[in-house]
Amino acid sequence: MRIYAFGGAYIATGHGATRRDGFDVVYRYPDSTFVNRWNVTKARIAWDIVMSDKDGKTKPFAAYIFHRHSCDHARELLKT
Repeated sequence: MRIYAFGGAYIATGHGATRRDGFDVVYRYPDSTFVNRWNVTKARIAWDIVMSDKDGKTKPFAAYIFHRHSCDHARELLKT
């Protein structure tokens, strides 16, 4: 899997791999590396981002949780 991301002064190509419960994408920049880990369950999707600096020191960067919800209005729109 290859994904491109851009922002600030750099463009990074993300390389990833799938897992049984989601996938990981790693973006390497000159001064740090970001690991995006997506965990998928029936009820939710969790997206965690961890940053590693040049010395290998890691710290959480961001975390998001998306919950599944019924959306009857969207279902009706898709029928048309």
